Amino acid sequence: FLTAPLEARVMRIAARDGLAVEEAREATRLREGIERERFMRLYGIDVSDLSIYDVVLNTELFDPDGTARILKRIVEEYRSGGAT
Repeated sequence: FLTAPLEARVMRIAARDGLAVEEAREATRLREGIERERFMRLYGIDVSDLSIYDVVLNTELFDPDGTARILKRIVEEYRSGGAT
């Protein structure tokens, strides 16, 4: 599961979509609330419960290439049988 703190997500969305920060914050909260409700209704999954994921990576800590390298390494380790 890829995540980042709310403010990091808001700043990325504002920059990407050319929105004011407050507008991006409101849109992000609305979208995430709708997604959370949909996953609970359809699948009985609480997406905010991080214990359901095998891997949780905070993308605020890495640039996109760093995130990709970490994920690639995790997949390679899993495929080699190194994961337990």
